[in-house]
Amino acid sequence: VPESVAEITAAGGRLGVALKDLPEFTRLAGQMAVAFDMSADAAGDAAAKMANIFQIPLAEVRALGDAINTLGNNTAAKEAEISEALLRIGGTAKQFGLAAEQAAALADAFIALGKSPEVAGTAINALLTKLQTAPAQGKEFQDALKSIGMEAKQLAKDIHDNPEQALLSFLGKLE
Repeated sequence: VPESVAEITAAGGRLGVALKDLPEFTRLAGQMAVAFDMSADAAGDAAAKMANIFQIPLAEVRALGDAINTLGNNTAAKEAEISEALLRIGGTAKQFGLAAEQAAALADAFIALGKSPEVAGTAINALLTKLQTAPAQGKEFQDALKSIGMEAKQLAKDIHDNPEQALLSFLGKLE
């Protein structure tokens, strides 16, 4: 166990966690390692990268970890898979306007449908990018939106105003 603690602390240092935050980071990553069934090094890496990608303090990484744990306990996706997909989509999801917990739930939904974290990440990144750039997409895309009762310019406005609701509306229309 001391080796695991040292691995987590070292990972935090490598990933830019401030010296004053290393004890809390080490506790958080250790708890994530146990709850997510990950190695200590992988948990430390995931915690630090989540903080960096979403620009959130450790207290919010803890809340995000709790959300991922809840998703993993209540769906077919495992916490480690959700974390992996979240790290793959984090930049795109943040740019789209989704909070970290919303992005985790989206990753969970794709994984729970049987997609690997890699496939889920690629699909989510493509979806969010296409939706965010809807007005610039080609005629085929525009026609597809119209076929489900949506307009690209309105979709872009909706994404700007309330990204989560715009995404939920789009996914609801697909049903």
